[in-house]
Amino acid sequence: MNKTSAFLLLSALCVQAVLAVICAEIRDNTGLKAARLCAATDKNGPSDRICYCVKNTQTGSISIPRGSNTRLFSSSDCTGNFQAVNEASLIENTQWVNSISIGKAGISSRGPDGCSKLY
Repeated sequence: MNKTSAFLLLSALCVQAVLAVICAEIRDNTGLKAARLCAATDKNGPSDRICYCVKNTQTGSISIPRGSNTRLFSSSDCTGNFQAVNEASLIENTQWVNSISIGKAGISSRGPDGCSKLY
């Protein structure tokens, strides 16, 4: 392996170690179907904030990861009143949730880009 190839491989491994995603998981009322909603994160925590519309998806429960700064909205575009969830938890009876914003605190969400059925 030449020096250039070794450098590129090492760089790719370093980037992979620093960049990751943080995901919330929604489940249907039976708990059998699930979808993951994710935002980018780096060594300092979430680096982005994304709004997901879930009004066409059955949301029986939502699993929130630690450090995700998640907000649950009854609107379909992450606007208006919300329930903030900042700790790892499983929230049940979430049929009222029509959009979810996940990611870095203190910045606006991007999206949603449509409102498709997730499962």
